[in-house]
Amino acid sequence: MEKRLHTPKFIHSVPLNLKILSTLGAGLFKTIPRLRRMHKLYAFLLLVFMLSLSAFSQEQKIDREISGKVVMELGDDKQESVEYANISLLSLPDSTFLAGTTSDKEGKFSLRLHCDLSQKYLLKTSFTGCLPVWQEISGTAYAIQAGTIRLKEDVKTLNEVVVTALVQPVEQKKDTTIFNAEAYKLPEGAYLEALIRRIPGLSYDPKTKSIEYKGEKISEITVNGKEFFKGNTRVPLENLPASFISRLKVYDKATEEEEMTGVKGSQKNYVLDLQTKKAVNGTLMAGLEGGYGSKNKYDARAQIFQFKENGENIGLVGRFGNRNFTSVYDGNRAGNVGGNISRKIGNDIQVSANIGYNHSKTGDRSTSRNELYMTSQNQYGISERTLENLQNGFSSSLNLMWNLNKQTMLRVAGGGNMSWSENMSDTHSAKFSENPNLDLLHPFQGFEQTSRDIRMNETWQKNSNKLQNKAYNLYASMIHQFSEEGNSLGISYSLYRNRQDNDAYKTFSTTFYQLQDISGRDSTDLQHQYQDSPGQSGNHEIRADYTWRITKKNNLQFSYAWGLQNEKEMQSTYDLSGNVPFLIDSLSNHRNSRTIKHAFSLNYSHDGENWKAYGGLTGTLQRRSLNQDDGKQIIDTTGYSFEWMPTFFVQYNKNDYDLSIRYNGSTRQPSLYDLMAPTVYYSAVYISRSNPNLKATYQHYLNLSFSNYTKGISAYVTCSQELNGITQATLYNPQTGGQETYPVNINGNWNVMGNSNYERRIGNFKLAGRAGGNYSHNVGLINEDGGKELKKSVTHTSGINAFVGVSYLPSWGNIDLNGTWDFQHFRNSLNTLQGSNTYTRDYTINSLVSAQLPLHFQLDSDFTYLIRSGSYVDSKEQNEALWNLTLTWKFAKERRAELSATWTDILNQRKSLQRSASSSGFYESYAEQLRSYFLISLRYKFNRMN
Repeated sequence: MEKRLHTPKFIHSVPLNLKILSTLGAGLFKTIPRLRRMHKLYAFLLLVFMLSLSAFSQEQKIDREISGKVVMELGDDKQESVEYANISLLSLPDSTFLAGTTSDKEGKFSLRLHCDLSQKYLLKTSFTGCLPVWQEISGTAYAIQAGTIRLKEDVKTLNEVVVTALVQPVEQKKDTTIFNAEAYKLPEGAYLEALIRRIPGLSYDPKTKSIEYKGEKISEITVNGKEFFKGNTRVPLENLPASFISRLKVYDKATEEEEMTGVKGSQKNYVLDLQTKKAVNGTLMAGLEGGYGSKNKYDARAQIFQFKENGENIGLVGRFGNRNFTSVYDGNRAGNVGGNISRKIGNDIQVSANIGYNHSKTGDRSTSRNELYMTSQNQYGISERTLENLQNGFSSSLNLMWNLNKQTMLRVAGGGNMSWSENMSDTHSAKFSENPNLDLLHPFQGFEQTSRDIRMNETWQKNSNKLQNKAYNLYASMIHQFSEEGNSLGISYSLYRNRQDNDAYKTFSTTFYQLQDISGRDSTDLQHQYQDSPGQSGNHEIRADYTWRITKKNNLQFSYAWGLQNEKEMQSTYDLSGNVPFLIDSLSNHRNSRTIKHAFSLNYSHDGENWKAYGGLTGTLQRRSLNQDDGKQIIDTTGYSFEWMPTFFVQYNKNDYDLSIRYNGSTRQPSLYDLMAPTVYYSAVYISRSNPNLKATYQHYLNLSFSNYTKGISAYVTCSQELNGITQATLYNPQTGGQETYPVNINGNWNVMGNSNYERRIGNFKLAGRAGGNYSHNVGLINEDGGKELKKSVTHTSGINAFVGVSYLPSWGNIDLNGTWDFQHFRNSLNTLQGSNTYTRDYTINSLVSAQLPLHFQLDSDFTYLIRSGSYVDSKEQNEALWNLTLTWKFAKERRAELSATWTDILNQRKSLQRSASSSGFYESYAEQLRSYFLISLRYKFNRMN
């Protein structure tokens, strides 16, 4: 985007040029006859020296540094530092942009470039809402001090010389990427999500409202550096006007403790921070929306929030409706109410808190089929299922930071949540020894026509359960620096408590076609059970960290932590099939776990100009006592273990190039449930039990990444491997088709995946391309002949995916066209009957159009065409075309009112088809979907400016 700026006239000195050089040369030649008496060589050397000196004085270039500080004049001799002020260096007299940077939190900046000593330059300092300041830069000094640059909000516009300069769209400052919102043209009234769609380097999915940066998900959106509805990115994306934003920055956010000690861990925590324009700070924003449509679709929303430049904000949001549900269940609905506040108390205390309530009722009807891999003969299953779920939940959190003095910080954080849910399911399933070739959408329509010789079992099952959960947590820490930017000592305490109670009722009836009862008929099994499963857990940890600041950029941290963890679980199972309920001892027990940990850590960090490094090693000595009482015997055992957790991270960042390598290793103990849970009968053909002989699992994780977002390129590769990984061993009954599972340790599970990206903004066009691949090696153990020997089942999963897209982004809207291709291939070591060849292949073509029309109308259209192919794919399931259309009219004062009409799934083709594979088999499912419907809604915004 171009800006026409006005600056005073300057008088430019003329550098030494060819005219002056020729004059000096002519004068020199006149003196040569007089020098003949000396020596002709002296005259020639003198001439060469002067010519060389002239050329050198005209074209000498050196590395120079321009530094200074930017402040805002507030009146009454008051001023404040300006962060993210734009500093641009222009050449004279043509005003060509040469280099640029932004100021830091203290308003300071430093600009380095390779430039001509004889040339004069123009330094421009600007900030949104302020008039720019211009300075002439000249001289021969290597380091130039621009001094303190003072910006003012109300000064008459200078109007003598017109200078044309480009607004710099993106800048990389170390590992922070800064985007200038002014560089991206947007339709009138656009919201934050429309702005993010235009920014190269940010990948945005409008369906899930998720944002990715360098392949990592952005977990939080903050405003002016402070929390803003933490954990809920939909609120700013859908409600914050893009016109309120001056800059966006993406960075790896450190915790308060990490900022004070200077030791940043290797885990990435990318945050998108929004810098608001000064003119809108203090603005009160509110809105109401309601809509109703066909097929009982309805939606209602309300929001009100206010934020200030220093990060203080307050907000309240609420929503209720069924607009986004597509299943055919009539009772679908969801609602939530949330509040957020971030305030500064005095000069030293910062408080952030949020509270929320959620309610949902959902249902679904689905069908599925699967193929289980065997060595001699695979097994095949079909099912129909109806689900209903009702859930209510309440959550809250608080974060308080108190700077007791310049060298001491106290932080207290905590929160709690409560939830209640009711779940019901009704399932009809069957299993076969050969492929029955039944329809996925209506699997039981042809069941009676199948041969009884291939039927193994048929089950009708109804489950219902009520779950209550209560949890709370507390965290407190204090850090003291012994000197400014010196060594520090930190002490922290954390607490977590959780309690839950689960009441479950199960009724199932199973017919076994390959087993006969004493009358010679098919054997049947009828069960009616009630199960009560209360449990509670708690964690305490006390930690001390001493940080030795070796130099300003190098830190060494020593840590010790003592932890206590308690787990209590109980399962009581009752048989309700008779007149009097009775306890089933074999399916009931009490189990407890108590773990004491002593953890020692040594961490090193380096935060340099171009290099950032972190390395750490944690060793944990653990004592774990287990106790189990099943009414017949008591098991009491104690075990000791030593766990390792190494971490390594190196990052290089220079000239917008970013390269990093990260390795994490971790030890994970098996859960109490896997070790000591009683046998659970999910149905007569599916039983699970625990394994007290499990060992700890060790996992390796490696990540390599590369990026240059000014050039629009990035790539990453991740690898992971497990030693003593925990997988489920499966025992099959060849007569009944039933299966019993239990956890075992196994080696050989690993995977690798990679992805490369290209994004480029060229004028009003944005080009994007992605390509990636994956490969995994999953190992399981099965037995299919009723014996005791387990056989290894290995599944190799390989895949390739690609994406290409082009966007046209004029000021009146956007036109996006893209296509994807995803291929997944599964090969199992036991799947010899199918030639070891199971695959899926999906093609997607998508277009999205948003256009600002005359008379304040806006048209939004998205079209997706999906082609499915692969194993077991029927022709009628292959293709799916989804087209949605919305027309919005903005009216009333300042177009604050919006009347919109949305038509969803115009072509009436919505489907829900899922496929997956594992080391045990291949699965696919289909859920019936609600097809074409429309909705009309009215929205009104209240924005009171400061």
